[in-house]
Amino acid sequence: MADRESEVVAKLASGVSGLNQAAWDRIVGNDPFLSHAFLAALEISGSVGKGTGWTPRLSSSRIRNRT
Repeated sequence: MADRESEVVAKLASGVSGLNQAAWDRIVGNDPFLSHAFLAALEISGSVGKGTGWTPRLSSSRIRNRT
């Protein structure tokens, strides 16, 4: 079996709105307070962000295989 090379790709987002909704919800499960829709509503309404003391900083990563 040949060795495979992989790389980790990381992405930083300034809010949940910049991330894929279906992928986010699949990871967090059925917790309504972690759902993409709830967190995005907090961002859109201005409840979190500049001047509130709560600034979203999210990271995502994925492994990409090379052959």
